[in-house]
Amino acid sequence: YRQDGFLVIKELLTIDECQQLKTAANKLIDGWQPEEDYLWIFPNGGTRERSGARQMIDSSDKISFFIEKDAVDPQT
Repeated sequence: YRQDGFLVIKELLTIDECQQLKTAANKLIDGWQPEEDYLWIFPNGGTRERSGARQMIDSSDKISFFIEKDAVDPQT
């Protein structure tokens, strides 16, 4: 992990379990309805950063989407 930034655990899940997880994740993504004032974008400072931190804490008991700042075009 320290060298490559990820960890491989062999045979943690079966192929069927992996497919079930992918299917569930795709359903969540397909059902996601972002709002105009959605603040899950990780900015580089200011009040939006503090707001994002609060939202991250609030997401501890549910599934939430976190969008990196450069991952979306605000014009679309």
